[in-house]
Amino acid sequence: MENEQFSQIKKIWDDRAEEYSFDVQSIFKEAVKLQLLLETIKPGDKCLDVGSASGLFSLAIARHVDTVYALDLSVKMVELLRDKVREKNMDNLIPVMQNGEHLSFKNASVDVVFCYATLSLFPDPVGFFREVERVLVPGGTAILDVSNTRNLAQVYWSRFYVKNGYIPQSTFTYKDIQVIFRDLGFSVVKMTPVGLLDQWKYIPGIHRLKFLDRLVHSYKGLELDRDARWSKRFPQLANHWYFVIKKNL
Repeated sequence: MENEQFSQIKKIWDDRAEEYSFDVQSIFKEAVKLQLLLETIKPGDKCLDVGSASGLFSLAIARHVDTVYALDLSVKMVELLRDKVREKNMDNLIPVMQNGEHLSFKNASVDVVFCYATLSLFPDPVGFFREVERVLVPGGTAILDVSNTRNLAQVYWSRFYVKNGYIPQSTFTYKDIQVIFRDLGFSVVKMTPVGLLDQWKYIPGIHRLKFLDRLVHSYKGLELDRDARWSKRFPQLANHWYFVIKKNL
């Protein structure tokens, strides 16, 4: 069953590879992800991007670190990134086609792991957390994009995306994910919630009112827009949380 699910995910992202692109600094939630990375990484770090797609974040940080390993299950995504690496002559960015739930890296071999817009697609996300703990050096940092069970986005995912070939999303409650991190030997350093006010997008009919998106989001870099401010007030109801966690010494 697991191999069937991964084959399904692989096909979906192979089909989307050519069109998958965005400016990582033009949308608040993407700018936040990049900023969290830039605050975390140091010269000399070995970084692991799990679910790298065409390498948008890997490309953005490669010049700041020793090495970035960019992992993805999609053959086409990896090929696209290899082409970009050759064009930019970035010898320290290494694309790897691999299942993120079963990492080939040695114990305590990387300094930073980040996983954006991918964790919710893993059939066994807790197994992935264990792999992250294994490959990180003591004191190493992970930045993880976690989906909230208690948000209308998950209803939409279940009804629409599954009908169109996606697998059910792996989600957590605000309390449960923090307990899991603690039990696995991580300490939460920072948490940024987003998407509380995006729930209108998942209500039939209302989702067509595009002016609401302009009302909710300012798209001014890291300046807090309405969604960010309200998500910060009520993090337990946000759509996603960007957790920065550190492996205990």
